[in-house]
Amino acid sequence: MSAAARRLDVSVAAVSKQISSLEAEISTQLLERAAAGARPTKLGRTFYQYSRQTLAAAETIKDQLAEERQSISGSLRVSMSRSLSGSSVFSCLADFANNYENIVFDLRFEESLEDLAEADIDFSFRIGRIDDRHSNVAIALGAVRPVLVASRQWRDAGRDKTSSSKESRLRPIFTMPNTLSPAVRKKVLQHPLISSCEKVHVASDSDAVYRTIKAGMGVGVLLDASVADELRRGELVDLTSEDPLPKKPLYLVYSRTRAQLRRHEEFKRHVVNTFKTGRAKRSRA
Repeated sequence: MSAAARRLDVSVAAVSKQISSLEAEISTQLLERAAAGARPTKLGRTFYQYSRQTLAAAETIKDQLAEERQSISGSLRVSMSRSLSGSSVFSCLADFANNYENIVFDLRFEESLEDLAEADIDFSFRIGRIDDRHSNVAIALGAVRPVLVASRQWRDAGRDKTSSSKESRLRPIFTMPNTLSPAVRKKVLQHPLISSCEKVHVASDSDAVYRTIKAGMGVGVLLDASVADELRRGELVDLTSEDPLPKKPLYLVYSRTRAQLRRHEEFKRHVVNTFKTGRAKRSRA
């Protein structure tokens, strides 16, 4: 007891009191006390061995949890609007996956901002206003702008009324995704090329909108970030360049209540730095 008291920097009486309290709690005598000192009983030795194993297991668990907190590995569940399917978000994810080979992504397309913690979502890329900031944290990444686009062939055919080609006889057709906000929908429908449309294609999938426009079936609304390459090469034409549609903020959102391990912290840092420096590149097959 004297040795234990010196190691713990307490009095011998304090050590004796702690042992007595432990014996009372487990209803077992751990030490045989005599004038010459104290020695463990048979049950005391058994208790000591089990205690050492328990403490060792506790230390192992502590070390494993610390390693997990520091390890950049495991699964990241990420959701986003389908309208971002051709955007630079995917090159950002690819860069992170290439940098950390032990990371795997679970990607989901969701149009609404669900309860991230309940849905078991680590992060969500969202466009527009984030209403539920009480339970979520939203990091601003920049802004995206809806653009009304057409294929160059479709636009040229519409302008060339004297041509007898099949393209020149195409009637204006508007490809409208169901995810358009009322304000954007109204402004688009007021466009001179759209107001005279007799027929409208409706598609809720932005990739279907993209394929339809590329095929020359009509015009539609996509995000500028998802068709930047096509606009630069002249494959698609922005019909709203002179009267742009309003920009919308792009956010990285995560739940305040969800535990943040090292992989989460590193992912946040990577996404913010990528968009801040403009390293994210658009990616569409």
